[in-house]
Amino acid sequence: MTKDTALAESDFRKTLPRFTPEAMEKNQALVDLLRQIAAEKEATPAQIALAWLLAQAPRIVPIPGTSKAYRLEENLGAAEIVLASEDLARIKAATANIHIEGERHTEAGLKTVGLSYGDLKMSVHVDPRCARTFRFRARWRHSS
Repeated sequence: MTKDTALAESDFRKTLPRFTPEAMEKNQALVDLLRQIAAEKEATPAQIALAWLLAQAPRIVPIPGTSKAYRLEENLGAAEIVLASEDLARIKAATANIHIEGERHTEAGLKTVGLSYGDLKMSVHVDPRCARTFRFRARWRHSS
């Protein structure tokens, strides 16, 4: 995807701040780096992004979402990708130098479930017996 990608009117991403053309243009440098690493690893950029998140364990557990079986297979393939320390350093340097533009969700979307950006903490509980298959439960709670 690029800033010129036309999202269908029914595409949920069209409502998200991170998918505005302006945000996508500003975030393109990180996308380009993920594409470069993906080409080197014979993987997809999405797999590299998920592999990077998995490499942050146990602090971060990715929650990939899809409605398509082939994307589920693609997402699961990320668990087989090994990012070298050099790859992780490249991604870390890029994320340190790039301000990711656009919030992940809309404030209005969070308000529909009684939450806002200012009062969220995420509590994640991973079952070690099945973490490799992305099974876990997460619970949002208000911070104190």
